[in-house]
Amino acid sequence: MQSPQDSQEVVSPVLDWTRQQVRREILGDGGQQAEVRLEVEFQLYSWRQKLGDPAKKFLLVSLQGSTANPLASGGLMWNRDDRRGWYNHGVIIEMEWEKATEDEVWIKATGPDTTAQQGASSVTSSIDFNIGAGTFGGTPTTNASVGGSISNSWTVSLEDFAVRNLTANNKVKHVYKLHASKGGPYEEPEDLVDRSASGAFSGVFDGKAPGALFKLPDRAISSMDLASQVLFETRTGFAGKRRLFVTMELQCCWVEKTYRFVDFHVEKQFQSVPAIVDADIDFGSVD
Repeated sequence: MQSPQDSQEVVSPVLDWTRQQVRREILGDGGQQAEVRLEVEFQLYSWRQKLGDPAKKFLLVSLQGSTANPLASGGLMWNRDDRRGWYNHGVIIEMEWEKATEDEVWIKATGPDTTAQQGASSVTSSIDFNIGAGTFGGTPTTNASVGGSISNSWTVSLEDFAVRNLTANNKVKHVYKLHASKGGPYEEPEDLVDRSASGAFSGVFDGKAPGALFKLPDRAISSMDLASQVLFETRTGFAGKRRLFVTMELQCCWVEKTYRFVDFHVEKQFQSVPAIVDADIDFGSVD
């Protein structure tokens, strides 16, 4: 993890470990293969205002290094004016406790924030939480007037994608969604159809059904880095063990444009490629 220095004293975790799951899956009946790489780093902190006080625990969970790729090997199954795919329609990240209640463990901060709906060229996920002066894992901050800070930040390239942070209650949910093709805004697969006058008659003189599909942006058919992270906080003195599930779902899609009577008709199909990491977090293992 990258921890930027600021006016606070950036502290180190008591425990730091990583779990990983990599899954590859053939899409449809063809040779195109998708890959999801879920890299989850856990950092467990212990803090008390002064020695002898009950400890409060913090858990930083970072998905830095995680990627979603609809075209990990093979070629794009379809890349014609009347059919395109499989491409990255969206990625869903969720983090949820199996049994922990909100009076035991709760969300203190999460990133990234929701981005503009038209998408962004890059997104920075940043957590910088000032806890206050005190003792971390038995080591006091070096200056009594300076608080300790848990910090982590990195930037990823997300051209033509937007992020919605739908975190609520005690569940983290981040949705990375394709928001633009090379021809215009994108919300659903039907938005790939070029309904302009020139697009509407594309292919007619080649013996094809009229209408064309916009081309896919590069990010939708290549590897995409993720920017999800969360900082959990426990109540003072909590030392229980709870299981955390981190899930990632890549939603792949293909779209076919046909023409029925006097209107366009769009056929589409989705296929999900999931990955999951779970970890037993023993908050009593650090003091």
